[in-house]
Amino acid sequence: MAEKRNSLFDFLRVLFSISVVISHASGIIYHTEIVSANVAVDGFFMLAGLFMARHLYLRKSESPDRLFLYYQIERIKRLFPLCFILGSFVVLKELVRAHKFDILRWPSLYFMGNINDIPGFPVMWYVSALLWGGFLVSAFLIWRRKISILVFFPLIFFITFSFMYKYHNLWLYSAPLIKGVFSAGLVKSVCGLCVGAEVFYISQFLKNQKEKMRITARKILAILCELIFLYGFASSFWVWFSPKNFFVYLYVPLIMLVFLLDEQVIFKIFDFKIFSSLGKLTYAVYLTHIYLLNFLAKTKVCLEIPEVITYIALIPMTFFIGWISCKIEKLFLCLVRFLFYKK
Repeated sequence: MAEKRNSLFDFLRVLFSISVVISHASGIIYHTEIVSANVAVDGFFMLAGLFMARHLYLRKSESPDRLFLYYQIERIKRLFPLCFILGSFVVLKELVRAHKFDILRWPSLYFMGNINDIPGFPVMWYVSALLWGGFLVSAFLIWRRKISILVFFPLIFFITFSFMYKYHNLWLYSAPLIKGVFSAGLVKSVCGLCVGAEVFYISQFLKNQKEKMRITARKILAILCELIFLYGFASSFWVWFSPKNFFVYLYVPLIMLVFLLDEQVIFKIFDFKIFSSLGKLTYAVYLTHIYLLNFLAKTKVCLEIPEVITYIALIPMTFFIGWISCKIEKLFLCLVRFLFYKK
């Protein structure tokens, strides 16, 4: 049973994508410190955990073994075609410029090693972290749903969050851990996915309880949660590392819970279908924006333009490139179906 697409969640995706673009642009082009990317990426993981939990909840009547297998296949089909296309361009670039290709560096992408050794893939850690973190969290959701929600997920969150709090440099997602076997991104992925899954199941409980609360009280609580999100996101936007960034695990779940319960008040002004269209591009934007930023940094064309104008111009440019990438991905998938699948 499919649910209607909520454009407000897509608004969050767009907001997070814009903050990542601005953050990376500030460092790559201007060498400054507008670094909200760490906040936004945690939000991406939490959104992924929420929709993972909802998807598996709607399919809970299916056989666990069959559901787990087919769900992982669906995730791979969703995550990797665009990665493969981008990787092919990187390989071609290596062959043309250096006349060589070191294939031994690439397996670290899929096994969460030091991904800094992979040329042209400064954001690919996210895909690998989402793949392996999702593999673990979805397994708990399918086979040990009740125990996971009440015991495993809170425990995993406490351990991973404590680890990140002690070693704050883990906000640098590609930092290698355990002799390079894993990267810090995997820790953040599991932490965020668990939180997102918890938010979904809390919403399921509250949906059965909210009718007992007066509508005025519900709206006041919703406004409070929305204000906490707005303040938290804005206050974290300009800093690299501070305790405020850890509040991302408070204010993003609160706003997701408000949207799930359909109690939003302030955020109703962002409930437009255009965000549903833009939200579908955010994954491509995340994977491709870094190439545009590197090109602009090398050409130094932005140094003669005021920073604010550059940031404003970059937003439609990155989404346009994301849109083109999605079209290329569709053509690639059509070609694969034509070559390998019979009617």
